[in-house]
Amino acid sequence: MKPRKDRAPSDESLFINGLGAITSFMAREGIEDWSEGFGEYIAHAKAFHDAKGKNEFSRYINKKLTEKQRRFNTKNNNPSRGLSIIERLDQAEAYRKAKDGE
Repeated sequence: MKPRKDRAPSDESLFINGLGAITSFMAREGIEDWSEGFGEYIAHAKAFHDAKGKNEFSRYINKKLTEKQRRFNTKNNNPSRGLSIIERLDQAEAYRKAKDGE
């Protein structure tokens, strides 16, 4: 088995332990349908955080995401990742033209 370079949590941790808060919320609210439960959980979490200030939910999510990307060594610092080969070639051509003063 190839060693992992990141320190991200395992699937077991994410998809078993990580669902604890959502299932607890669903039980508390009497929700039995999981798709409704997920939606309601997010809506209530957003309302909870936004009551502290405008866009606090987005700020909280972005802050936690940045912290965990650092901790798990998963931050993508490559701006061309996810681009098609055509988009990458276009970027390279634009860079070459700018560099050469065209």
